[in-house]
Amino acid sequence: MLSNKQLQDIQSLQQYCEDTDHLSLKLNWETLRSRKPHDQYDYFHYSKNMLIGFLGVYKFGSKFEICGMVHPAYRRQGIFTSLFQRAIQDTGVIGYASLLLNSPANSVSGERFLHTIPCQYECSEYQMRWNATYECEAAYLNENTLVTEVSLRTATPDDIEDMIRLDKDGFGMSDEDGYEMHKTLTDDGLEYMYVVEFNDVTTGKINVVSIDSQIWIYGFTVDQAMRGQGIGRRTLHHIIQQELPHNKEIWLEVAVHNPKALKLYESCGFVTQEKQDYYQFTG
Repeated sequence: MLSNKQLQDIQSLQQYCEDTDHLSLKLNWETLRSRKPHDQYDYFHYSKNMLIGFLGVYKFGSKFEICGMVHPAYRRQGIFTSLFQRAIQDTGVIGYASLLLNSPANSVSGERFLHTIPCQYECSEYQMRWNATYECEAAYLNENTLVTEVSLRTATPDDIEDMIRLDKDGFGMSDEDGYEMHKTLTDDGLEYMYVVEFNDVTTGKINVVSIDSQIWIYGFTVDQAMRGQGIGRRTLHHIIQQELPHNKEIWLEVAVHNPKALKLYESCGFVTQEKQDYYQFTG
C-alpha cells in the first residue's frame, strides 16, 4: 500500500516530466491508489528527500506491465536501469507469462532506455479524449432513437462468469487470467464496472473510472456475435451523457490495430491525443 506522501511524490514527478517532455505517462493511477498492504510493485529513488525516479509494475493475470520515469535533470545516470533491474529480479521470483514495457511513442528518454535492454516491439494504443465539437450528428444522438434497447447496470458478483467470457471473446484473455484479474477487481469493488444488456441479455462490459480531473473508459467489449447492431455506439453515448455533469475530461484507449473500434470512437467524438507503445521484454 502506498502512503499519501508517496502518491503525492509520484504525481508531482509525473507532472514535471510530462510538462517538460510534452507527453503523457500511463501510470495506471487506479491501480496505484488501490495497492494492497503486501504489494511490492513500486520502486522509488529519492535524492535529498525529493523523488527523482519511479517505476511501477502492474499485474494483469499472468502478465506484467512496467512504466516509469526519471526527473529530467537526473537522467543518464543509471537511475532507471537500477529500478528496472530490481523490478525484474522481484517479478522473476513471482513468475510471469509476459512482461511489457510501456513508453509514450514520443518519449526520447524512453526510446533511449529501450535500446539498452533485450526487447521487441509488441503493439501500440491510442489515447483518445472526447470532444463535443467533433461528435457526429449521428442518428443515435436523436432523442427518438430507441436507446431503451441497450441498458447499463453496475456489475455484481453474479456477472463474473459473463465478464470473463466477454474478456476472452474480446481480448483473447485466458480463463486463468480472467479469473485472477476479476478476483482482484471484485476485491476492490464493482462500482465502476458495468454490464451492457441488449434486450435484457448480457452482451458487453465496460469499466469507467474517475481519476482526478479525468474519466477513463477501458475494458470495453461487445459480444462478437452481437456486433454491428449499434450496441457499442449506444453504450458509449450512455456513458458520455452519464459523465458529462461531472465536468471532467472523458478518455479511452484503443489498440492501433483495431480500426473498427477506432472508427466507432471517432464517430462518437473521441479524438486521438497520445500514442503509447509497448515492448515485450525478451531477457
